[in-house]
Amino acid sequence: MMIFYLYLVVGITLIILEMVTTTFYLLIIGLSFIIGSLSALFTVGWIIPTILIGLLSILGCIMLKSKSKYKQRGGLVVNHIGQTVEVVELEGTRFRVLYSGSYWDAVAKNPHAIKKGDILTITKFSNHLLEVE
Repeated sequence: MMIFYLYLVVGITLIILEMVTTTFYLLIIGLSFIIGSLSALFTVGWIIPTILIGLLSILGCIMLKSKSKYKQRGGLVVNHIGQTVEVVELEGTRFRVLYSGSYWDAVAKNPHAIKKGDILTITKFSNHLLEVE
């Protein structure tokens, strides 16, 4: 009966810690401990619940890892090159452009030919600085 309480407390503690880390691994392991604590009520000894906790934790973490492979964050990568921008402010060789609803710093190979209101094309993007022509 003591192993039931031990595993139950560890499981609840891991689930509470999961709320801080938000990785879902502690949630899986915590649920495994709670299931293992329930199995401790119906078995004698600590070996079967411990093996069950280990197997459930490993299988759950493998399943979570395999699911996270399919959630590629490819949608966050934006290809800026080839998009058009509008010049809104001139400051010497650097200027500000309106692109995608926000203002960006930009440079050009020939900054003297650019005037306010020009529509330019992005040729390079690095360190949040647009290079345009």
